[in-house]
Amino acid sequence: VAAGDAVVGKPGEVKKLTVVLASDADHDGVADEYVDALAFLMWKNGKSTYEAAADWDGDGVNNYNEYVAGTNPFDKTDKFSVRQMATDAGYENYFKFTFLANQGRSYSVNTTTDLEKKDSWQKTGFKDAQGVDQTHIRTGATETGYRTIYVLKEGVKRFWKLNVE
Repeated sequence: VAAGDAVVGKPGEVKKLTVVLASDADHDGVADEYVDALAFLMWKNGKSTYEAAADWDGDGVNNYNEYVAGTNPFDKTDKFSVRQMATDAGYENYFKFTFLANQGRSYSVNTTTDLEKKDSWQKTGFKDAQGVDQTHIRTGATETGYRTIYVLKEGVKRFWKLNVE
């Protein structure tokens, strides 16, 4: 609390505290520190300003989504993807998804039986690598590595989508 904002002897009084972890001067949802880190690659590729809506590498994923996924916006081969899908002993009724989780992200799973209906996606639960039921997993600010989740197979044709935020 800034000097002068601290109040002693007034129980229940609420004070607003704003904590800025990263600056975003242009309010595009991308931290200025990230854009600064890309400065050399931007210069090398003839870009003078960061464009969140652009797809610099032509991989079909815009620069903002590359930022969220933690992938390189100048490398079309660097994509967020599920690296493995198989079944394991003890999880015969589950699909196993293994993916690279980046720091400071949250992951969840949605499912649908109809890819043509955009509003048909619904959040679904899964088991984490320890077999605990989850609806999402979060990574810490310095935590990166492969994660495994198990999604229940169902008796109908179904599609899954791994969300990253």
